[in-house]
Formats: sequence, C-alpha cells, structure tokens
Amino acid sequence: MSEANQSDGRHFSPSERRSVVCKACGAENQTSADNCWICHLPLAEEEADIADHVSSPPAYADAVSGVFAYLLLGLSSFALIIMGVGVYYVNPDWIVFYTLAFGAPLLLAAAALFTALLSKDENIRKTGAVLASVYAILMTVLGTVGVAILAVAIVLLALVSIIAAFGQACFDVNPSGN
Repeated sequence: MSEANQSDGRHFSPSERRSVVCKACGAENQTSADNCWICHLPLAEEEADIADHVSSPPAYADAVSGVFAYLLLGLSSFALIIMGVGVYYVNPDWIVFYTLAFGAPLLLAAAALFTALLSKDENIRKTGAVLASVYAILMTVLGTVGVAILAVAIVLLALVSIIAAFGQACFDVNPSGN
C-alpha cells in the first residue's frame, strides 16, 4: 500500500482528505504544498503578505476573454455594413432610415458591450456577457430577416423582369404592320 493513501493505518477517500485553501485565489491545495498550484504564491501566511502580490484577479478568473469582445464588435460592424449595402441595393432612399433606425443604435450597442466585456469590474463583465448573448441573437434574427427580405426582393425583381420581357415579346406592336 502506498503511504499517500493511508495515515495512521486508515484509508482516506478523496472527500476525507484535508486540503489548504489559498487565500489569494481560493484554490484547494494539498497540505504538504508550500505554494499554491494555480497562482504559485506561498501558502503560509508568515512567508508572504498576499495583498502585496495580488493586485488584480488572476487571468484564469476572467469569464469572458478579450477575443470575444473584439469578435463581437468586428463581426457586428461587418454584418451592419453588409446589411446596409443590401438595403442600398434594394432602394437607395432606405439607407438613411436603415442607418438611423438600425445601423447606428446596433453599432453603439456593440461598442457598449465591447467596453463592458473588457471592464475590470467582474459584475459589469458578467452583465456584458449576458447582454452579448442577447445581442448576438438579435443580430442573427435581423440578419436572417434581412437576407429573407433581400431574397424575396431579388425573386420579385426577376419575376417582374421576366413578365415584362414576355409581355414586350408577345404584345409589341411593330410599326411595319407585321
């Protein structure tokens, strides 16, 4: 039998083993450990003052990475531009309405979420993560509706063009009388 699994002739299950909780990051460590296995700070209080070593939460504690914030802002901007081009293609007069009613507010919301996701305050970051999910769903719905409207517009334009060409071919009166 290994010595690690027994103490005073008794076997300990994993739930019965004692552990030391790091005061800096809250990780559980073995009682024989000198330093925390996550933040590597000494576990003994007399060896170091933890407040001197920890100025901000450890990097692994961030629930949302900065990459997500940059992707959210970049992809939202790209999607809004593509939708704007589609709106302009269907009817150039609608671009003003699109910009004021959809483009600017959604871009401002993306910028606010970007700022929230990169915030140092954990509560703001968590709120930003929840709202970013809602924003992503909203952008997906708007994008899907926009693509559907563009597809319908293209089909209607094609049908009108075909009918107009057929009508011109069938009912065109030739001045020569034929």
